[in-house]
Amino acid sequence: MKNSVGITVIFIALISLGWISFLLTPKNKVENEIKAHMDQAEDYINRGLYQKAIEEYDAANQIRDDERIWELKMDAHNSLYEWNSDDFYNSFLTAAEEAAKKYPMNADFQTTLADLYLVKEDYVSAYKSLSKAIEFGNKDQKVLDYRFKVKYAFKLEVPTYSDYHSCLNGSFSVCKRGEWFYLTASDLTNESGKVYDFTGPINRDGLRLVSFEGRCFLMNSKSVIQGIEKFIPEASGIFADGLIPIKYEDKYHYYDILGDVQFDKESYDYAGSFSNGTAAVCKDNKWFIIDKNGEAVDDKIYDDVVLFLDGTYTKDNVKIFKYSGKYHLIVKDEERAEFDDVDILTNDGLIAVCVNGKWGFVNLEGEMKIEPKYLEAKSFSNGLAAVYNGTDWGFINKDGELAIDYQFLDVDYFDNCRNCLVASYIEDQMVVPYDEPVDGEILEAEYDTRLERQEDGSVQVVGTKTLTVRIKIWQVITIYNEI
Repeated sequence: MKNSVGITVIFIALISLGWISFLLTPKNKVENEIKAHMDQAEDYINRGLYQKAIEEYDAANQIRDDERIWELKMDAHNSLYEWNSDDFYNSFLTAAEEAAKKYPMNADFQTTLADLYLVKEDYVSAYKSLSKAIEFGNKDQKVLDYRFKVKYAFKLEVPTYSDYHSCLNGSFSVCKRGEWFYLTASDLTNESGKVYDFTGPINRDGLRLVSFEGRCFLMNSKSVIQGIEKFIPEASGIFADGLIPIKYEDKYHYYDILGDVQFDKESYDYAGSFSNGTAAVCKDNKWFIIDKNGEAVDDKIYDDVVLFLDGTYTKDNVKIFKYSGKYHLIVKDEERAEFDDVDILTNDGLIAVCVNGKWGFVNLEGEMKIEPKYLEAKSFSNGLAAVYNGTDWGFINKDGELAIDYQFLDVDYFDNCRNCLVASYIEDQMVVPYDEPVDGEILEAEYDTRLERQEDGSVQVVGTKTLTVRIKIWQVITIYNEI
């Protein structure tokens, strides 16, 4: 009986070993096939035959898709790309896109793909690919930091300007060599190809004030002249409610569309643009609100009135008036908060305010959203706000994070097309007549002059001067991604 039991146990053991061997044989075969491809790939890598190595990695992945195999394959693609970037960029990009899609949690795959997009300055695709990985659950700090960097990456446009007016209604005007022209915000090209002696802001219907040949013209979007004045203005506001404020000989007057002066030629130190029948004006350092007849709407007098970029003082029932030594935020005729100083009103709903010598940001209810800690600041515009550290200007986002590093001499506001004018210094060399004034700070000067007797018998210094001058110039930066 014991022999029978022993034989049975041995028989069962043999059967079990046979089944195990049967089950393991395919697995061993798979592993052996993968190992063979990997060994061959390694040999090709050592020989510098990266394309053949990639073929072996692909064959191994056909047997079993594996993240480690993909990592080695990406290394091979990178070696090819470093050897000849022009010929192997597309194949590397295709592989990187597939790897990033298959393995969204792999930080190296995500950043490699972003790197390849940025080679072609495709910041939008880089941001989208990194965002997809983060949405899937990739919280690797390297990926998070890279997306933040890509989100606020910008290009610096090549043209430089000596002066500008802020963007309004899709266009802003810039000055180059004394000539003004309009740039279309969407593509930064000269709107009409024309240049002027003066350009005013454009209203929603395309009407603007321009001047050339010693006269100024109210002109519509089709360049049809609506009204004419025989002077060159110093400044102007938006044409609205049938009226436009124009500054001439250091005073503002209101004119109608034909160019006729209004309100019995009443003049102001400053005159805002009309909106819904009223406008803010300043006279003898006192501000008040007038109607379309030029009459004060009430007897209230203010020390200052904060305006929007278009020159209007109220929008969506929001106003900021200064009186009793403080700026007062008024919403729907109710005071919400007061401040020591304040920047312009914007459509973003976060206004830069100064409290006890430091600048922060409040919403339209007067609630402090970013605590005062900056030496200077400008209100948010299209998602970003300029802040000053005592030396340079940079930009923060609405979470208070430094989105664009401190690096600019001066800055303006972002428009709807993600453009912003920023200033810096450049050094320029020039040769000009001896008596010709120049803009900027003269760093070096050499003179080639002589004395010349004039017809009236006087003696005058004539000749040229060669100068090295430091000049403040403005350029447009454009954020690649929507913010």
